[in-house]
Amino acid sequence: MRIMCVDNDQTALRRIMKYCSELQEVTDVVGFTTEMEAMAWLRFHPCDITFMETYKPGLNGLQLAANVRKLYPEVAVVFVTDEAFYARDAIRLRVTGYLLKPLSRGRLKAEIEYVKSVMNGGNTLALKNQQHILTIE
Repeated sequence: MRIMCVDNDQTALRRIMKYCSELQEVTDVVGFTTEMEAMAWLRFHPCDITFMETYKPGLNGLQLAANVRKLYPEVAVVFVTDEAFYARDAIRLRVTGYLLKPLSRGRLKAEIEYVKSVMNGGNTLALKNQQHILTIE
């Protein structure tokens, strides 16, 4: 399973990438701090899941999610943020999940398990059209 992470906070980005890389089913994890870097990479490297911040100065995850979905409609888009404010916008985009920071290994693993459960065969880019909202405590 290939995962792309996008967060303008380097510490948060390293944390989510570390948690993802610890999971056996994850074969590749890449991380970016800007939308431009993420989209440039994604054009040539499809992924199964994207974890991204919703909105921070210099990063508009809502727009990035829309662009990701235009390029790969079946990719799982999961927001990881400290802002519950953008949940309605995320639902309109039909994101797969919405995790609130601080992120824990267990919650991230549960989200990946959920994504796998709604994917055909658990290892393809054929995500069924479902939504999942998970709150981190």
